[in-house]
Amino acid sequence: MKEKVEKLIEILEKYYAVRRKCIDQYLYNEFQKCGEIDIEDERCRESLREHVWFVPIVASYLHQFLDKKDEVSLWHTLELLSVHDIWETVVGDVFFYDVSTDHEEREKEAAKELLPAYQFEWYEEFSKLETKEAKFARSVDRLSPLCRTLMSKTEQVRERRKRYWISFEKQRKSKEPLLSRDPFVFDFFQEMLKQVEQKHFS
Repeated sequence: MKEKVEKLIEILEKYYAVRRKCIDQYLYNEFQKCGEIDIEDERCRESLREHVWFVPIVASYLHQFLDKKDEVSLWHTLELLSVHDIWETVVGDVFFYDVSTDHEEREKEAAKELLPAYQFEWYEEFSKLETKEAKFARSVDRLSPLCRTLMSKTEQVRERRKRYWISFEKQRKSKEPLLSRDPFVFDFFQEMLKQVEQKHFS
């Protein structure tokens, strides 16, 4: 399992090394919002663009290891992931551990406004978690930020942790119910937390 986690991070780092050269005004503004001027500083949380870019790579990589991968359509999973956070372009990002009571309704209204009917059905499928593809897509969504943590520098990870006060136990409890649906995904998640702790907090 350790080697599988390391292989995914290796793949992502190769993509990220190229992408980071493409700095534009939007990304620069994102750093300024967090009080950062140096565009090389990665302490800001992942942007929506980074997240949308990460998830199909993570999904494509993990799908091959699923216990019942033939029962989960990778193609449809990618369709769900392509629209799952489109509402953020209207509502803005919602921090995972700090959610307002009306955010779900605002998300749904924004998605319905932005998407054609057939894609809005994808959005609702992802939200309801009733299909195998939706459950896998949501698992990928939850694992993606941990990938970026493993790619970050230790001082930046510690600064983020201090700023948001997110413990490993809180991460584990919030993500485990969803990630435990597939044995491989659950073991992969446990290994990722272990590597984050060893790399940045040991």
